[in-house]
This record gives sequence, C-alpha cells and structure tokens, in this order.
Amino acid sequence: MKPMKWVWSQDKRVLFDLEKVRNFTLSPTAAGTNVVAWFSDKETLHIGKFETNDEAITFLKGLSA
Repeated sequence: MKPMKWVWSQDKRVLFDLEKVRNFTLSPTAAGTNVVAWFSDKETLHIGKFETNDEAITFLKGLSA
C-alpha cells in the first residue's frame, strides 16, 4: 500500500490528501502565481501562492517526490 501524503492549503486551515487531487492549475495573478488543486469540477483548493511560475513548478515537483 502506497503511503498517503498530506499537504496544507495556502491559508494553513485545510489539510488534504494529495492522492485525492485530480489535477493542478497554475493561475497567474498580478502578484505572482497561485497553485490550485482540483478534486472535482466543482471542488478546488488554493494550495500555494508564489512570486514566479518557476517557484510554483518547483513546489509541484516537490509534491511528487
């Protein structure tokens, strides 16, 4: 059995099981890039806010390690 990996949301109020995430989206903003986790078409969670796209991608690569 594969061990579960838990991650905090961006505001540190929600802890979620990474294996339940269906997809990730990088959402550009005026202040940088948000990382959004998609659980279903109607359920999303902002899990990170970064100054650059490269930082967001590095964060996502770290989740898969």
